[in-house]
Amino acid sequence: MKSWQVSLRVDPAARHTAQRVFGVTCFEIHATTTQMSTQAVIAWYRRKNRVEKAFHEIQSPLTFRPLFLSRSHRIRAHGLACVLA
Repeated sequence: MKSWQVSLRVDPAARHTAQRVFGVTCFEIHATTTQMSTQAVIAWYRRKNRVEKAFHEIQSPLTFRPLFLSRSHRIRAHGLACVLA
């Protein structure tokens, strides 16, 4: 029976850099610190996540199929419905 030995060498500087960057999302705003506090920026960021989650929930149950309209009055009615939506 053969036995194997595995050795692992980790570069501490590379590990530190990877840990700092992994899972970080940047959020850029165009406001000074006097216009918005840090807490306000975080609140806006959390609202963005709620909006994206709600958008995914709305989008998932919808199923679309192609529409084949040949009569001009139906095409106009469909175009009007799309504009109103």
